[in-house]
Amino acid sequence: MNLKHGDYVRFVYRIRILDNMGAYSMNEERTGEIIRIKDESSIYVIDGNDDTYCIGLSEIIEVI
Repeated sequence: MNLKHGDYVRFVYRIRILDNMGAYSMNEERTGEIIRIKDESSIYVIDGNDDTYCIGLSEIIEVI
């Protein structure tokens, strides 16, 4: 996958939750713009709510 700064991507973000019932996780699908690529396991993406995510290449579903 040939990614570059400014590409919009659809990706899976894993949310980890720890509460009094234990620890669990769930996946959410998000869309955002790549703002930095450090390496294939550190791709920084910002979404429409100005939230920033650090994701890996394996979490990207598609380039939009």
